[in-house]
This record gives sequence, structure tokens and C-alpha cells, in this order.
Amino acid sequence: MRLILLGVLALLVATALGQTPGPAQDSDGGHVLRWKFKPKDRFQTESVMQMMQLRRVGGQLQARDGVQVTTLATFTVKEVGSDGSAVLTQKIDSVRCRIDGQLPASATATAEILTRLQGATFTLTLDPDGKVQQFDGYADFIKQLDKRRPGEGDAFKRQIPEDDMKKASEEGFALFPDKSIQVGSTWERSATVNLVPLGALEVKLEYTLESVQKGKAKIVFSAKSSELRPMGGGNKPDFNLEDRSGTIVFDLQQGRLDSYDSKLRFNGAVTLPSADTGLRAMLEFFQQQQVRIKVRAAR
Repeated sequence: MRLILLGVLALLVATALGQTPGPAQDSDGGHVLRWKFKPKDRFQTESVMQMMQLRRVGGQLQARDGVQVTTLATFTVKEVGSDGSAVLTQKIDSVRCRIDGQLPASATATAEILTRLQGATFTLTLDPDGKVQQFDGYADFIKQLDKRRPGEGDAFKRQIPEDDMKKASEEGFALFPDKSIQVGSTWERSATVNLVPLGALEVKLEYTLESVQKGKAKIVFSAKSSELRPMGGGNKPDFNLEDRSGTIVFDLQQGRLDSYDSKLRFNGAVTLPSADTGLRAMLEFFQQQQVRIKVRAAR
């Protein structure tokens, strides 16, 4: 279930891909892919993630979990610095989950954790490069959960720690190059995905500005290389990243993301001790997910 929860984090915060204010086109005919942040500007994102996870232990099917998560969030620009830094608030307006699996209790538990984010508000402070320097609101959110039901906040922290949410936020904003680019230009960036209990997946992504038509830039991306670093320096699991790719459409006139579509698919196997018996058993896993995001002016 942790793999599903971590996959959802990027969905909640990577819906505002961008950086600092800038012109849509440079004097040399290149294109600047940057958000035109304006104080008090508001925009809304609708994100739909579909994820399926299959697990087998000792060759026997343990679980098949399927979850679809639809998230509606509103972003408000609070401040824009002269150096291009910005402060934004993000309110999770709604989280709707649809579950489908052979272990409904497991999928239901996942849905319950995610829906607790509904109504939460977080504040992101970005530096000029789009990196998250400060992520506020998590501690207050945990207090509210514990106030509503003692122990609920600690349970949420175990599943979705603050650091995971901060890192996911940075994945959303530190994306585009800091210079104007031509059609056909490529750039790279590295990303880390926490895949507990397997380890940390280090992926190098390559982006290409494929075309610009009617004021909209189409960007395609895919994994150029990947490496799974096991937890605690243990034995490296068998791991195969089958697909990590997607398409981004950026509205140059509006200065904001128009749509985002990504795919992730991987499989592998790892030997883990059983929590019940202590005996080691082979865990085989397969996961695929698709994320679709649409950005529009806030209602």
C-alpha cells in the first residue's frame, strides 16, 4: 500500500509545473517555459491518477490493488519577489477515490488515508529556480487530525511523512530550463522516487520541446537511465523500469501549464523477512500508473 501512497504524492503537488515569471518568447525566437506568477492570481488543477499494483509472495498471488484518485486543488499566489521567488498556497478542495482489488480492505485503507488531505492547506516558498525552500502547514494539519481523532495524525505521518510531501512539491516546480529554448531542444533533470521497502529509485529524465503551435508548447519526456538504490545498503532487488514517459502542454500566452500526462510502469522482486514469522520470502511486484492533469482558472 505504501507504493500507492507515495505515487499519489506527486499527483497532489506536481499539478503546478513551472518556475518564475518571464516572456513567452525571447528576442532570439526561442521560447521561455515559465509561469507568469502574479500576486493574488488563482488557478485550479484537476488531477486523475489510475494505479494498479500486483504482489506475489512465494509465487502465490498476495494482492491486486487498483485505485483511481481524483484530486481538485486551488493555488493562490501570495507573493512574487523581485528575484523571481514566489510564495503560493495550495488548498486540497476534494479527494475522491475509487477502489478495485482482490483485497478491498487494503485499497479502502489507502483511500481513507488519502481523503484525509481534503480541506488541507499548505504554503510553498519557492526560490528563483523553483526549488521548495519552505513547506508550511504540515504540522498544523497533523494537529488537526489528532484533535479530530487521537492517534490519527501519527498514523498519517507514518504513511506520508512531511519530507516526502516537500520532495514531491519540488518535483512539480523545478522542471523547466532557466533559459529560452528552440523547438527540438532537449534538457535533462534527475528525480528520486521513494519506493519503500524496495529503496530509492534514481531516474534521469530527458525532455524535448517537440513543437509550438497556436501559442502552446508540446514537450515530451522519457527516462534516459535509472538506478534503484536499496534501503540501508542491503541486497539490491531485481528491478526493471519498463516505462517512464509523458507529454506536457504549456500555454505560452497564459504563462501556465495546460495539461500533463505521464506513465510509469515497473516490476521486480526482492527477498524480505515476514512480519509474522521472520522467515524470508520472495516478494514479486508489478505496478503501473497513469496521471492526467488539467489546469484552468479558479472558479
